[in-house]
Amino acid sequence: MARLTCNINDTINALEGIFSIPDSVANEMMTAQANVVAEKQKQVGREMGVYRTGETLESITAENSARRLRNGWSIRIYPRGLRKKTHTAKGDSAKSTLRRYAKKKGQTYNVRNAEVAFINEYGKKSQRARPFIRVANERCAVETTEAAMKVYDDWLKSRGF
Repeated sequence: MARLTCNINDTINALEGIFSIPDSVANEMMTAQANVVAEKQKQVGREMGVYRTGETLESITAENSARRLRNGWSIRIYPRGLRKKTHTAKGDSAKSTLRRYAKKKGQTYNVRNAEVAFINEYGKKSQRARPFIRVANERCAVETTEAAMKVYDDWLKSRGF
């Protein structure tokens, strides 16, 4: 018969070391997950036809580092920047646009990529919704978990576990 002996304090200390993930590792895990999500959003956007010039999809990026919140971590993934094409404010039909971007009728402005993605995601009266962001987020759940687990596993191996 085999006999197994171990010091319970050593086991508890080892487990505490595993559960206390340093901020740098958590940040790396979140960044790896965010990169997977950003790529999946671009891929699904192309599949759903949200691609005319490619500006909106190519502008989808994740922040460089995650933020620690009271109840966990957060990282933003969204289309950044402005469209290259400028638009001209046109009187009454563009009243809301006129208020947001242009000071007066005839003034030019650029539309944010995030606004274009929002309209693609939820649609408008004359355009059906193409919810590529929601679909991509749902499809990449397993891949994001795998990306985070790889970073976590590498950290555990570096600690000798």
